[in-house]
Amino acid sequence: MTSKNKNSNYKLLILLSFLFFVFNFFLVFNIFKLDLKNILGSDAEGYFQYLFYFFIKNDITHMSYAAQLDNGMTFNKYTCGIAIFEMPFFFLGLIYNKIFGITHEIKSATYGFVVLLAAITYVYIGLIILYKILRKWFNLLTSLLTVLAIYFATNLFYYTISSPGYAHCYSFFILTLFIYLLDKFLTKPNLLNSLFCGLTLGLAVLMRPTSIFYAFLFLLYGVNSIDLLKKRLFWIIKNLKYFIVIAIFMFIAFIPQMLYWHAVTGNYIVYSYKYSYGQEEHFIYWKNPKIGLVLLGVQNGWLVYTPLFFLFIVGLVWMLIKKQLNALAITVCFILILYANASWWCYTFSCAFGHRAFIEYYPLLSIPIAFLLSKVFNKNRKFFVKGLLIFLLIIFSYTNLRLSFLHHKDSCWERPSFTWVDFNRALNIVFYIVPQSKGVK
Repeated sequence: MTSKNKNSNYKLLILLSFLFFVFNFFLVFNIFKLDLKNILGSDAEGYFQYLFYFFIKNDITHMSYAAQLDNGMTFNKYTCGIAIFEMPFFFLGLIYNKIFGITHEIKSATYGFVVLLAAITYVYIGLIILYKILRKWFNLLTSLLTVLAIYFATNLFYYTISSPGYAHCYSFFILTLFIYLLDKFLTKPNLLNSLFCGLTLGLAVLMRPTSIFYAFLFLLYGVNSIDLLKKRLFWIIKNLKYFIVIAIFMFIAFIPQMLYWHAVTGNYIVYSYKYSYGQEEHFIYWKNPKIGLVLLGVQNGWLVYTPLFFLFIVGLVWMLIKKQLNALAITVCFILILYANASWWCYTFSCAFGHRAFIEYYPLLSIPIAFLLSKVFNKNRKFFVKGLLIFLLIIFSYTNLRLSFLHHKDSCWERPSFTWVDFNRALNIVFYIVPQSKGVK
């Protein structure tokens, strides 16, 4: 690539970055009218309070949004992975408050803004990395359309600008980065690449434990036959020393969390979800997973709220038949995460917009979507078929943006009283069939 082309690419990247941030901040403040003081509530407060109580209160053993222990301390069930990534932005807020003499309060406009800025930044970087991953197999148009669809036609958008303090933006970023680094590691196993893979996967698991399913990619990424699977097994044995390094750095990623657990409980290993809402959270439906409700239920059903992933299913089946790309790896990971989500005690994941627990797997699930797009946009394909798919992408994106706005105003569609009648009402509002109201009821 010539220096002229490089300069053009850098200019284009700067322009896209500017437009992305301007567009999102415009939506946040002019359309969604997000109250910055309310960003750090619920899960968002659980993650962020590690920073607030460590750097400002100088006491992490008495956090406010935490369970009371018999020893007089409190236990924060949320892990510190998100706080690690919020830290650089937290310091910006800290400096801002100091310069302007603002009192430090956890639920403040200052810290709400820096968390919003962090979420938008990490998602943007994640999308850029995802584009680079897809470009390995697909042309520019296919890669760009897939990346745009993953943002605008899924609930990743909602959790970037409406609930930026939740874990999903950060999980999306770190696991996109992991796939990018994994490809480098499998191509060139060495100490540095194994270190990066171990640290990124460790941080991802620290954020959301179900990210551990990504570890199967070491075995299955790029494998589509029994012979290739045997070769990969022998390759892993041959390079076992690097997998030991990966395990070590995954452990290192957990050290801050283990130190916190020890500080408040005296134990380095704790199942933190037993300190939650007066009950222990676990996979109570593992014998009877709620797969149908997770996929097609009116209360946060994944395909109901993100129909884009019907294209994922078609693309994945096509990939499996043709034994192309990472069909086997994606299938195994998807089945595992679907089963895990459907087995969880709260399989709807509470007041979510769509099934938010799938977001961390969007980097992987985007590949079959790109595969399908690449086949449809083949030069031999009829114009009508191409136009139909473009129309679907536009409709999926429009519907997602409008439903995101409605959900942002109404806040919780997961409650048992929310039925298909209410969902139909929301769709009628989206497509201007009935006048818009404050809620969907």
